[in-house]
Amino acid sequence: MRMSWTTTCLTALCLSIPPVAAAQSADATAGGAPSPQQYSTATSTSSNGWLASGFVGSNFANNANPSSMDVGGSVAYLWKRKIGAEFDLGVTPSFQLQSNYFGAGVQPRVNSYMANAVWAIPLGHDGSWQPFVSGGAGAISLRAETAASSVLASDDNRAGGNVGGGVMGFAGHWGFKSDVRYYRASGTYNSATPLGTSPVSTSPVTGPGTPPTTGPYSVGGAGMTNVSPVTNATNEPTTPASVALSGLHFWRANVGLAVRW
Repeated sequence: MRMSWTTTCLTALCLSIPPVAAAQSADATAGGAPSPQQYSTATSTSSNGWLASGFVGSNFANNANPSSMDVGGSVAYLWKRKIGAEFDLGVTPSFQLQSNYFGAGVQPRVNSYMANAVWAIPLGHDGSWQPFVSGGAGAISLRAETAASSVLASDDNRAGGNVGGGVMGFAGHWGFKSDVRYYRASGTYNSATPLGTSPVSTSPVTGPGTPPTTGPYSVGGAGMTNVSPVTNATNEPTTPASVALSGLHFWRANVGLAVRW
């Protein structure tokens, strides 16, 4: 009788082990340690990564009137695809400057070089959509040549900044990036032709050895062939490019191909 009772207890114990083990395994999968699939999904959207893009777009509004085409590119690094930094380069071969500082038909080349902070929000599976905002500081350069010759080329660089936002979309490593930004160079912009009190020639300079130009340059006197920078109230050299670039501001909209890794 004692042996039969012991045998019965051992049999019941053995039969109860598989259901208990199965229940514990189910609990672990449901609320405990993540499954391999859950783990890969959670980490894929939080990984650090590089991002590069090339774009084409348009400058418009403010001093960019009428609008003009620009091209450029950017390289960025995002921590967990959320916060990071980028370098942005924009090139406008023919900036349609609102005020004419360089003579009729002359459009200067305007380039921007910006170091920005970026904040993005990964959305969807694997962060396939990323709205973002960015802003930073750098330099804006302007170079212009007369319609007849590069002898009277004028160029200048100023500190500047930009702020904007947009959206990125990806399918795997490849996707697109689109944004709208506001740019401004340091200084105060004057829509007139503030070339100081020095004599200014607005008619072609046709003296010997001097290429003709219709730009607002200072001329030393009647019949003289030299074209020199004009000085402002602080007696600092002021070229047409420096005057035009001071306080220059405009908007820029871009869209282009992007890749992340």
